[in-house]
Amino acid sequence: MVKVVIISFFFFMSSLQSNHDFRIIIQGVDKIQGAMMIAIYQPDHTFLGDEAYLFKKIPVSQSDSLMLDVELPGGKYAVSVYHDLNGDGELNTNFLGIPKEPYGFSIARGTFGPPSFEDASFLVPGRRQITIEIE
Repeated sequence: MVKVVIISFFFFMSSLQSNHDFRIIIQGVDKIQGAMMIAIYQPDHTFLGDEAYLFKKIPVSQSDSLMLDVELPGGKYAVSVYHDLNGDGELNTNFLGIPKEPYGFSIARGTFGPPSFEDASFLVPGRRQITIEIE
């Protein structure tokens, strides 16, 4: 019994330390312009802050959907995405702070504002892909 527990523990630890293929699918791309700004956060990063675990900028060359394949070590993550239509590198908002450019989050959408990290988070290797609908 002890050997099974030890082997299971080492298998679990090795799955956290190795990288896993992960796919982010972004749907709802209406305009072929600008870039998709994708930020992947871990718990030790401030969700929606300036420092993300991984940041990718993908030129938008097709409408409907985009895919991003990354390798992530095992752990907890949350993703935010916005379509930078005008290429200024910022999520533009109106005077009330409501985004004027399409955006989305992994797993959850906020009711009045963005979701928390916990509401938007998922586990790797538990998940192999997420689909984010931008609006």
